[in-house]
Amino acid sequence: MATLLITKQTGDYWSFIVDGDTGNEILNTRNDLLTIGDQCHFKTSNGANLIQKQNIFPADITVVASGTFTFTTKQQLFDKLIEKGFFDWITGTGGTGATRFDELEDTFSYIGKDGMAVIVDETELRLIAVPFFNVEKSTDLIDMPSSIVADKMLVTNASGDGYEYADLPTDPEQFLNSVGWFIYNDLVTQTTPIPFVTNVDKKLTNDGIGAGSQSAQAPFGVAHVWNTVTNQLELSELTIGDIVNMRVILEVTTTSTNQVCDIKFKSSIGSPAENYTSFLNVQTKTASTITRAVSVQVVVSSAFARDYPSEFWIVSDGNGSVKVKGFLFSVIRKNINIIDFESDDAKEDISNKTNAAAIVGDE
Repeated sequence: MATLLITKQTGDYWSFIVDGDTGNEILNTRNDLLTIGDQCHFKTSNGANLIQKQNIFPADITVVASGTFTFTTKQQLFDKLIEKGFFDWITGTGGTGATRFDELEDTFSYIGKDGMAVIVDETELRLIAVPFFNVEKSTDLIDMPSSIVADKMLVTNASGDGYEYADLPTDPEQFLNSVGWFIYNDLVTQTTPIPFVTNVDKKLTNDGIGAGSQSAQAPFGVAHVWNTVTNQLELSELTIGDIVNMRVILEVTTTSTNQVCDIKFKSSIGSPAENYTSFLNVQTKTASTITRAVSVQVVVSSAFARDYPSEFWIVSDGNGSVKVKGFLFSVIRKNINIIDFESDDAKEDISNKTNAAAIVGDE
């Protein structure tokens, strides 16, 4: 009479060894059992004989499944096999696979990750963690200012990768503000002057946030002329024929006797009309700190002057440093009083002014 060892393996399958013949071990996932009297006949799911030597009695069967079990009756055998999941494939309850998602091979070994959310990746074959944002207001966004400032407007920054606050534009009276001005006073160089070394050109910067900075008196159609991010003079909002009068105030510190510092204006940078000229010369007999102011006029005479930026630079025959006290830009616009006489609003406005003039004339 044959002996049979049945062992539950990791996963959904079982092994069968007849008469200790481990070399001919049988593995199967969907198993069935037919008994005739006390004789046991093990089958596959489609009814084929699983073991060639059948007619095995319960007393000759040993089951290993979280323990070792022997039997005296076929009912004991059936009960134990049912308990250990031998027939689970029939009811669809499945074997003994993972019962928690963190036991799966293609996902996390923990419940989650702080500040992250779980999504299906682009292959739709696995889960990945991505940053999670629970946004309730605009200031919660990464690229937005962290607070709301009264009487400011939200604009894109100069690099085009975020937002910042800017002064609200004033409501200019047309025909009256063709002349306006901007004051840009630097803050950072008052405590951290710009250093320069012998015969090396150094670009001047102005953050425009020092005390006294103003843009409320801008001429019509112009929001700014100085870019505080790139530290460049930008006249792209002007038109050909406009004029900008610049007043530059600098505090220069020299370190040697008879030192000469040259303040230069680099205009229309990157254009065929690019020019690099000196407009202020500072000379000191001894090492000292001296404040100088100079006025320069820029005429928007071409598209190059309008569309390409300009910069201020300093070069010296000795080491030193410079504080940018401030820039004053006075703008005179030439052609802002342009009216579309074909518009209904313009016709009505002209009609009212003509009637008013007629009444004054009659008096």
